[in-house]
Amino acid sequence: MTVQFELAGKRDAGSVVFLTSNHRVYKAQSTIFHRNDYHTIVKMSVDVFKANFKYDRLSGIYRNLANITWNALGKITFVCSFKI
Repeated sequence: MTVQFELAGKRDAGSVVFLTSNHRVYKAQSTIFHRNDYHTIVKMSVDVFKANFKYDRLSGIYRNLANITWNALGKITFVCSFKI
């Protein structure tokens, strides 16, 4: 089972990963519209997700437990940024 997030924009490899519930996609084939030149898709296994993130239901933010960066996340899961 996988967890998928879709974000507007391209992320700097050294910055800390920041995800919110608004970024999470529950349906395959969903379309997200935004005013940005890049789009980023993140897919990870549930095990990787639970090891690195914890949901804060009051804020809607997935807390980054290990302060993992985008570069490090890209080494353990699928991260793809593309120009639209």
